[in-house]
Parts: sequence; C-alpha cells; structure tokens
Amino acid sequence: CTRRGDLVLDPFLGSGTSLIAAERTGRSCRGMEIDPLYVDVIVRRWQDHTGADARHATTGETFDAIAGLRSASDREQRD
Repeated sequence: CTRRGDLVLDPFLGSGTSLIAAERTGRSCRGMEIDPLYVDVIVRRWQDHTGADARHATTGETFDAIAGLRSASDREQRD
C-alpha cells in the first residue's frame, strides 16, 4: 500500500494508467516504457489529464513541439 506523497514505480508503464492513477491519488510516479509509440500515448494522456505541457528535461521543449518536428521529419523521409 502507498500513501499520499509516496512514490510509485512502474517499470512497464504501457499506456500510462499507473501514472494517471498516481496523479489522481496524490502519489508521484516514475515509470519506464521501451516502445516510443506507447511513450507518446502516455505523455498525451498525462497532458490531457493534468492540462499541463510535458517538457523535455534537458532542452525545455514541449512534447507537442518535439512531436511536430518528428512528424515533419517522417513526412520528408516518405516523400
């Protein structure tokens, strides 16, 4: 069992359900996910739930800005 303020670790974060549950119940969550597509799902779910912008820890860029650059790069590679 955990209490408010405790840290929850999810080494297989999947679609981010543990992260959202931790937010809702006053816990902190640290998670890992190996599949980049699932990471995108997790970040979008977290943003939708909190209303906050996820930011890159080093550059400070928003997730949406990074995702936009990736999409443009993907389109260029296909053309």
